[in-house]
Amino acid sequence: MRALHISVLVAVAVALSAAPSRADAPAMPATAATPAPTAPQGQDTVDLELGGSNDWLNAGRGMWHGSYALANFTSTSGFKAYAGALDTVRFGQDDSGYVVGIYVPTKTPHGTFNAEYGFSPQHNNLPATQWTAGYDLRLENGYGVQGSYDNRSYTTLDAQIWHAGFDKYFGDDRLAYSTSFAALSNVPGIAFSQTVSWSKTLPLDAVTVAANVGRDVENTGFNRIAVYDAASLTVDDVHWVDPHAAVHADVSYNSLAGAYQRFEVLLGLRLRF
Repeated sequence: MRALHISVLVAVAVALSAAPSRADAPAMPATAATPAPTAPQGQDTVDLELGGSNDWLNAGRGMWHGSYALANFTSTSGFKAYAGALDTVRFGQDDSGYVVGIYVPTKTPHGTFNAEYGFSPQHNNLPATQWTAGYDLRLENGYGVQGSYDNRSYTTLDAQIWHAGFDKYFGDDRLAYSTSFAALSNVPGIAFSQTVSWSKTLPLDAVTVAANVGRDVENTGFNRIAVYDAASLTVDDVHWVDPHAAVHADVSYNSLAGAYQRFEVLLGLRLRF
């Protein structure tokens, strides 16, 4: 479902702040030395990312092209707010999209609430509107449980997606498993998919590898929205060249049985103020 989401700003909205969004990330001591760019910072920060992507499709479906801009504010309290815009050309049709979202840490229960709203004025291939709400509950010993709801409205139908999963931190490593249950308003039944991911946080790099398999909702052009057997593999890295600048690279392979295969490359430049 990644190709549909207005946050095909590539989930960069979630990862735009290099600090982990987990609510139990340690607070930065006032006397600490300058932290690594990927660690929680000692002051409020604003990150700006500009980038673009190309997708190559087989089966004679041509190419997709996209560009995006994202701004993210991160407070030392763990609160985050972000806003983004994208322009994408798919199947010869041009769409623009806009998104805003927040992450709000809570003490009782211990976790983080997130909410997001996005829309596309043209909505040829993107949803006309999309909103998401979720919660990441942090438990003891680095464990967490996540749940969220996602609603997307297209020209011809609505899609509702429920997500549930859990994760475990091992020092600087994170392993996660999540499931998705999607329903379309025009047909009965539930589409099920699952994702396994591994993330590694280094002083100058934030790396994520994710694999997804199952039945997914896809828009294969001109509002032909249906459920397909799907699989994907994504490798994402944000590499900081100094405390105020990073390069974001993302490579993914997506397969839709009976439709097409898609290979995507994304490159972005992130600046921190």
